[in-house]
Amino acid sequence: RTLGQQIHNIMDLGYDTFELLNEPNLVHEGWGPTVEDAWQFNCWACETIPLLRERYPGVKLLWPAMGYDLEGSDLWWWGRCKKSIRFCDGLAGHAYWQPAEEMFTLRWGRRYWYLRDIYPGMPLWITEAGNTDPNTSKAKKVWQYIGFCEMAELDGVKGVAFWLLEGSRVDPDWEAEQNCFFDEEMAEALGRYIRERGISSNPASSRACTKGFERRCQQAMGKKCRCACGGTNHGRRAL
Repeated sequence: RTLGQQIHNIMDLGYDTFELLNEPNLVHEGWGPTVEDAWQFNCWACETIPLLRERYPGVKLLWPAMGYDLEGSDLWWWGRCKKSIRFCDGLAGHAYWQPAEEMFTLRWGRRYWYLRDIYPGMPLWITEAGNTDPNTSKAKKVWQYIGFCEMAELDGVKGVAFWLLEGSRVDPDWEAEQNCFFDEEMAEALGRYIRERGISSNPASSRACTKGFERRCQQAMGKKCRCACGGTNHGRRAL
């Protein structure tokens, strides 16, 4: 009942899109990594989504982002849950990386490309993203985040949320969380860049900006990009 009232309150503020849970392929987040877990979640979601739409008219739902694991369970979850995915209005994905070069790889920062490949017609939002390396300075992270936004836009991503806003939650036993803070200073720097230079939604303008994007990638990494495209065409081919 409390959660339901919170959803109504949020929708009253003009927000209508919600992610359906979070990383359900991880045991501590909901189900687990197996094919059977994926099947059970798919059944649950197919029953739950219509009920949410009935209770909250106008609500839009994102099929939840997957967590990373060594087995690659996200790949078979995406393949086994086609029915519940089609019931949703869009997809959520997560993107974490370290070191900087991993921002461009399908293993980590650009793993969402698999979703774009399997479900090319569905809108995609990155609801968590960030560099988890404690040795990367805030300044370099900001440059990487600018580059990530431009890469994601070229890939057709609708929006990016960097995790974790400083002060929103702190678990002293989880060192990785301490390395992911996206603090006010970083948010202001990223917002200032977007306001002053913009990240265009025009494909022609986006293609024209790739050379500048390459220079910014090099600044963020301190060296030449190592991805397959050489830093000149990040949004146009799978790595």
